[in-house]
Amino acid sequence: MGCNVQGAPPAKLILGKSRRRRSSLVQGWTKTSTWIDAHEVDEQRLWLAAVTLTWFLSTSNRAVRDRATKALVNLLSFKLGHAAALVDKFADVDDMYVTERLLAACYGAATQGIDRARCRMLAASVWKNYFAEGKQPPLNVLARDYAFGVLLYAQAVGQLPAEVDLDACRAMFKSAWPLEPVTEEDLKKFCGRGYGDAICSSTNEHGDFGNYTLRHWLHDIVDAPRGLAGNTTQELFERWESALIDRGTSEQRAAYLALRKLTVDYRLRPLSFSLKTKSTGASERLWAEVGQANKTFKDTLSKELRVEYAEFAEHHLLESTRMRDDNRRPSEFDRGPVRRWICERAHQLGWTEELFEDFERGGNVSHDRMGKHRVERVGKKYQYIALAEAAARMTDNLAMCSWEDEGKLRAFEPGPRGRDMKRDLDPSLLVRSTLETGWASTPVTWWTPSAPRLPSGDIDLLLAWVQVESDLCNDVGQIEVTSSDGGKWLTVYGFRRWTVPGQGRRPHADAWSRVSCLVTAFGNGPQLAKELLGRQRGDASRLWESGTLLPFLGEHGWRDPQAIELKANVSAGIKTPYAGIVESLNAEGGGNDNSVDEGFSLCLPSSGVIKVLDLHLRSGKFPEYVDTGGTIRWQDPSLRSRGSGAGVVSHDYFLGKLASAGLEPVWVLAGEKNVYAGQDVGVSMGGFGGGLYHTTAFAMAAGGLKSFGTRTEFHAPSAEQLDKLKAR
Repeated sequence: MGCNVQGAPPAKLILGKSRRRRSSLVQGWTKTSTWIDAHEVDEQRLWLAAVTLTWFLSTSNRAVRDRATKALVNLLSFKLGHAAALVDKFADVDDMYVTERLLAACYGAATQGIDRARCRMLAASVWKNYFAEGKQPPLNVLARDYAFGVLLYAQAVGQLPAEVDLDACRAMFKSAWPLEPVTEEDLKKFCGRGYGDAICSSTNEHGDFGNYTLRHWLHDIVDAPRGLAGNTTQELFERWESALIDRGTSEQRAAYLALRKLTVDYRLRPLSFSLKTKSTGASERLWAEVGQANKTFKDTLSKELRVEYAEFAEHHLLESTRMRDDNRRPSEFDRGPVRRWICERAHQLGWTEELFEDFERGGNVSHDRMGKHRVERVGKKYQYIALAEAAARMTDNLAMCSWEDEGKLRAFEPGPRGRDMKRDLDPSLLVRSTLETGWASTPVTWWTPSAPRLPSGDIDLLLAWVQVESDLCNDVGQIEVTSSDGGKWLTVYGFRRWTVPGQGRRPHADAWSRVSCLVTAFGNGPQLAKELLGRQRGDASRLWESGTLLPFLGEHGWRDPQAIELKANVSAGIKTPYAGIVESLNAEGGGNDNSVDEGFSLCLPSSGVIKVLDLHLRSGKFPEYVDTGGTIRWQDPSLRSRGSGAGVVSHDYFLGKLASAGLEPVWVLAGEKNVYAGQDVGVSMGGFGGGLYHTTAFAMAAGGLKSFGTRTEFHAPSAEQLDKLKAR
């Protein structure tokens, strides 16, 4: 790939060093730039650093590329004017890897919220270069997402330039269709050695890229025009059926009605399934009759009508019949032509065996299916560019439909849902790791002020301890906590686990506890607390206490606005409507984002709580939420101190804001204490000495937190489990 930006990439300044030495230098430099305070850098140096980092975005070394992206976010977040200048300078670069990540960095920098005054400059630059008259948004589904996101954020913070019409920008997401046809015969030119080259083998149906990656990116795109969005598949089928009956010949109508009767018979057949009784074959015979009637009906159609029937109605009729469900998705778009197109396009972008084979077969490139893939084939870079282009063209022209859409077609929209399975990093998240202890034993901290006294040694002592209702860590002190500077906080979410060090290979005790805060209508707290005590609440999935963050960190609260919605949870025995208030951000250290050192999770306020508490993100380095005056009101202390991951909120501020919104909090503390046999070399010995399950509920009463009781249940071990334990 060439480049139309004047000046050679600054990375050439260190090309004289060894490849491994160059990589370590670049990675160290980008790692430092991620955390440096841009206020400490003079304007010229900051600009030169930003240009250098932008050139690093072209590499197939994902560790360098990811860290360069985050470093660029950090520098530009203080100077969005430089971000605007970079967009102008690199607008004509012909390496889409650079364009995509530069726009990602600009979006991540803007959503830090540090330099809102210059957000208008950045939005104006993005609009001028990609959306103004005579311009075209990048033909890359991710680059478009970031570019449009900059405009949406500018609107959200009141900095959108007057000349920008967001609806007109949305309307510019259009491209030529269909994809240019590429046949297997066309790809034979890449088999100069008698077999397909690295691009061919990677993008074919058996290659990881052509199979898994392609399926993840295109999994919701269906074989239906985008113009049909808003319709259900049942509505579309009924329109086709009405048109056939109104305009079809008598022969066509008769054949179709015969087919339709058989499909109804098949749907109404009694269901029977038994592992003991052999099937009579009645269902199979009836389905075969449906297939024969379908063939008879198609024989009555002209070539044009047969093609029209096959495009949608046939699939819908047979699938809805087979599954007894009218809300079926259309068939997915055939991926074979897309695979071949990507293969051809990757070669067009400049990849050849002659240029890159020696490097790609060298020891620096990762060929593992799993892991970070820190240094990838150059060819994979071209494949991703081609895939992002194909995805943009497909979403411009085809409808989307997920299983949860229940047969309703929708148009693709850039943003959190549109980037599902496509995102490789969150450009607004500048956290590399936290100090959360995770599954390790939780230390005593100001937000986890006590720990249970776990016995060790004698088995009889362990068995006696596990049945006693003590060491549960379920008192009000687990909720009302005081920080080291004297601040009063409420723990709204936290998971703690305790073990005795060095006891893993012998019979031992352990315990865990989870703190969860729910909200309900003001005055309903005591009733909700009583209902929570109706069952053990150790299963978080049934309590709806928290959700998983879908948008980027910097988008949370404004691009995913969702009001607090109180609902009853009858299946869990809770009739009083309530809602959880926590979203969990989960980052994988061994995943796609090579700027994350170790995996971690953060406890964030839900978007509804962000609105009720009138909060906004302070920065992506330390995801703390502040009020309009800049005072921290929500934090996860494990960002700064070693301890359990948790969410804590300012005590009086939280209660006052909830009351103003007609809400009140209720807490549930649930957990277990257990006795287990040890394990040898990671293999459990199978012994179990019993477990005590406990649930405690708290609600507000007379201006303070009141316990409404504790429910405990002892789960006794079986005789066999107890014998195994004592044998240790």
